[in-house]
Amino acid sequence: MSICRMQDSADAARIFPRYRLETAMHSETIGDYEIECSGLQLPDSEGWVANLVIYAPSCNPMHRNDIFPSQRVAVDTVFASEQEAEAEARACAIALIEKGRKKAVH
Repeated sequence: MSICRMQDSADAARIFPRYRLETAMHSETIGDYEIECSGLQLPDSEGWVANLVIYAPSCNPMHRNDIFPSQRVAVDTVFASEQEAEAEARACAIALIEKGRKKAVH
């Protein structure tokens, strides 16, 4: 079966038994920014990595303005749990937002 023809997550789980294709993403608003933090399990590993997206306000409610596109943060670290990875992604988001606020003040 082609990967492109997977019918549901059961097919995906059978083909990629150790890789989580679906993940719960923590979303929250900090000031004017919306952040989405997640922990993604590495393929063929028990380890987790931190993933982050930051959205800024948009004049169009149907469009999300991603100013920090979805990407791995803390790239040198592999976490023991999804919660640890998610917490690190949130800490990175807060640091980036604060850095941006300080830059705007100067």
